[in-house]
Amino acid sequence: MSQQAAARGATDNGQTATWGARFVAVFVDWLLANAVAFAIVRDVGLWQAPTTWHDLLPLTIFFVQIWVMTAVFGGSVGHKVRRLAVVRPDGRPVGFLKAAIRTLGVMLIIPPFVVLGSDGRGLHDRLAGTAIGKMPPKAD
Repeated sequence: MSQQAAARGATDNGQTATWGARFVAVFVDWLLANAVAFAIVRDVGLWQAPTTWHDLLPLTIFFVQIWVMTAVFGGSVGHKVRRLAVVRPDGRPVGFLKAAIRTLGVMLIIPPFVVLGSDGRGLHDRLAGTAIGKMPPKAD
């Protein structure tokens, strides 16, 4: 089964992602972005208050990684580690525009924690027209 097919089936089983799984996914993505940024600039000042362009590098890498991975594969590295997928209700791939809207919401921090309705979707998912769910178990 392709990554996109697995992503489309993620919420078909009615299992939305837990808050713990979502937090771990964001944490993994943030660690990865910081590791890549440090590998590029090799400066521990990277994690201090932003005063130069490279101080914003972890945030930029975080955005690009989540945006592109969500658009292309239906979820970021952290999502894949936790077996989560970002999907559209109609089953089509998320695409770059909806992934960008969703990722901007994640970057604002507040929208993911504003949950509207009983389906557990955050404000960023509602704005982008997406949802995050558990991927179905792998068929051996």
